[in-house]
Order: sequence, then C-alpha cells, then structure tokens
Amino acid sequence: AADFLRITRKGANRNSLADATTTLAALATFEGKQHPVWMRVGEDGDGIVIDLGDSTFRCIRVSQSGWEIVDEPPIRFRRTKRTLPLPIPTRPGNIGLLWEYLNIGPDSRPLVLAYLLAALRPVGPYPVCAFNGENGAGKTTTARMLCALVDPCGATLRSAPKDVQSLEVAALNSWLPAFDNLSYMPDLLSDAICRLSTGGALSGRTLYTNTEETCLAIKRPSIFTG
Repeated sequence: AADFLRITRKGANRNSLADATTTLAALATFEGKQHPVWMRVGEDGDGIVIDLGDSTFRCIRVSQSGWEIVDEPPIRFRRTKRTLPLPIPTRPGNIGLLWEYLNIGPDSRPLVLAYLLAALRPVGPYPVCAFNGENGAGKTTTARMLCALVDPCGATLRSAPKDVQSLEVAALNSWLPAFDNLSYMPDLLSDAICRLSTGGALSGRTLYTNTEETCLAIKRPSIFTG
C-alpha cells in the first residue's frame, strides 16, 4: 500500500489490496521459503536475538562472546500495536543499579535476576513471577519496571483475565503478559497459566462457528501482583 501511494499518489482500494494480499500469500506458500517467526526474543544458531522494537528494526544479538547491536536482524520478528522500544544497552553494565529502584530484599534478588534471564530466553518453559505484599509495598512499580526491561508495551499491566480466551489474547499480543492486583485466581485460570508457562495448548471454539476449534500452542513468561 505504501509503494502504491508513493508511485501513484493515490490510495489503493480495498479490493485491490485484498487481491494483492491473496496473490502474495499464494506466492509465499508455493514458491517462497518458510522461516520461523519470533516475538521479541528469538534464536539464531547458538545465539539469542532480542528485538529492540524501534523504528529502524535493530536487534541485540547475544552469544558466548558477548552482545552487539545488529542493524539487520538475522531472523524474523512479529510485532503488535502494543510493541514499544527497549532501552538501548550501554557498556559497562551494572546490574546493581536495579536495586535502587525496586523494593526487593537481598534474599530475593537472585530470584528476580533469574526470572529476567529466563524471560529473555527464546524457548521455555518459563517461570511465573508473582509479587505478594501489603498496599504500598511497590508490587505494581516492580512489575512495571521488569516489563520495561524485557518487553515494554502500551498499558503494561492488565487487569485479571476474565477467562482463558482473555489470557490467550494477552499472550498473543505481548511477550511478557503482566496482570496487576489479582485478589484470587480460579482453578481454570490457574491451570491455563501453567500451560502458558510450559507450552501446553490453549484451545477454544472458533469464533462464529459451532463445531470448529482453534488450538494455540503459546509459551510465555508472565508476571502477577496481588
């Protein structure tokens, strides 16, 4: 659509866009190569690739020898409307600065660091991070900052998912779904979160059908406060 506008100075109509999309999809299916598509974090050989989420489509490649910012991502990433840019890392790093902004005791800090590292792995299973405490303890602030380090997005913290389908939608639109102020968790939702962590399929009736089923195999790290 952008190329059509640039060449003709006119907008393409809906039918033309639909025809072009169908043709390109057919060409990709029968003549193109298939590539895995990742979201925020991906795998490239023996390295990990992290999508910076900026307008230049740069990424960070992490390997045994260190990390570097790459202008051309070696793998394919998917973004959603919620995707926001990650902060640009600098050298040398100092993870100790993190504790100046989080109300985390020394005994729990290794757990938080381990969770952050696990959340930046391209494959799971992933841990579930739960912050519990009284009002004003900094649970929401801590969860928001951890999300900003791994997967910043618009409206970072969500309300509790009403059902399994709401959890699926949250996981499809962000790498690190985070839910704030959960007073309780029903068994059905608890089981769904476990499947989200380990990679079990989440299934449900396909919208506008009576007998069709949609089955999604999604694996995500997640955060909860309560």
